[in-house]
Amino acid sequence: MIRLVKFSEFLNESIDQTMKDFGLDERFEWSRELGELAENILNKSNELKEEYGYGRRSNNGFEFDIKTRSWPDLDNLASKYNVTEEEIDNLWYLFLSDQLEMYGEDIIENGKFFEDWSQGGRSGGWLILEYNFEDPDSVINDEIADYNFYANRVDDEDFNEWKEFQERGGKGLRMLKSFNIKTPIPEDIQILEDEFNTCKPNLESLIEELNVLETHLIEVKKSIDDFWNNSNEYFNDFLDGQFDLD
Repeated sequence: MIRLVKFSEFLNESIDQTMKDFGLDERFEWSRELGELAENILNKSNELKEEYGYGRRSNNGFEFDIKTRSWPDLDNLASKYNVTEEEIDNLWYLFLSDQLEMYGEDIIENGKFFEDWSQGGRSGGWLILEYNFEDPDSVINDEIADYNFYANRVDDEDFNEWKEFQERGGKGLRMLKSFNIKTPIPEDIQILEDEFNTCKPNLESLIEELNVLETHLIEVKKSIDDFWNNSNEYFNDFLDGQFDLD
């Protein structure tokens, strides 16, 4: 008989595996929160890397297909401007080169995520944007390594005493915490809680950063699509400027 796994069960199993992968201490609920955050970060990071070919032609680069999708009517344009088709063809490639350079520089100057751009592929058909932030996988490893360092210092005796106190305290304990009133807690566990309260917002901030990065990547792809959808119109304007036509 096939066992159908509920999504919630699948998610819990996935987080359990993430906790094991990062060596998170299963005794603490804090560890589970960090495991869930790490899982979300990894999923989003891997999704973006897969969608935008991260690292395929450059170690830190996202890739965008900029291969030619439309061509000018050389015959009609040559007649309109009283030049040869070869001249129009040469101007077409000059136009594309100028547009790419302006666009690449604009992304670098006005965006916070990329430090450089280049072309890749045998025919230069890919725009590569170099990511200028530390890889999310490395950030997770560093943050959780610090948390694990302090978690490993908590012995079972201190943990069991603290756990018993937590269970006995119930609502009263939560009320004391809401008023920032310190409660009896072993020093190593207090240090671990402080580390958790540092690690958690750092990972949450990383998720937000990836969401903003995703928005930027979508905007880049859309602007490339928009350019090719209007490239003939833009090229005609370019030619008018080249030949001083109104």
